[in-house]
Amino acid sequence: MMGNLTEDYEEREGMMLECLNGVEYALSQYVKGPINVIAFERIVRQENGQVKYLMLDVLEINGISNKKRVSCGLCRFNEKNDSDIIAVYQAVDIDIHFSKKVKKAWRANRKTEKIEEIDTKGIDCFSEG
Repeated sequence: MMGNLTEDYEEREGMMLECLNGVEYALSQYVKGPINVIAFERIVRQENGQVKYLMLDVLEINGISNKKRVSCGLCRFNEKNDSDIIAVYQAVDIDIHFSKKVKKAWRANRKTEKIEEIDTKGIDCFSEG
């Protein structure tokens, strides 16, 4: 991946993850055409109250079409919300709230501070239609 995320890409969304041992984490999604970039970040609170984001790992997802979506923090594992999951899924009818057509999935592992590919079995994602 080349360039500067904050200058070259449009920021789509960000999501705070649960704390682990008092450490705060976040996922941020950036887009440039068919390229989606997910940044896994540690939140560092400074004494003066300012917040800095330390980038731990980056996931680049290419070739997202009109029928596919990238979900960042809006998936479930065995019907239980799991904000650590990042997935590519097939968009479904607006009447269906969760898509089980997950093509690929990853987990923002707060213990290893890496994004790791995982099996798609048991994962569904909130379908944005």
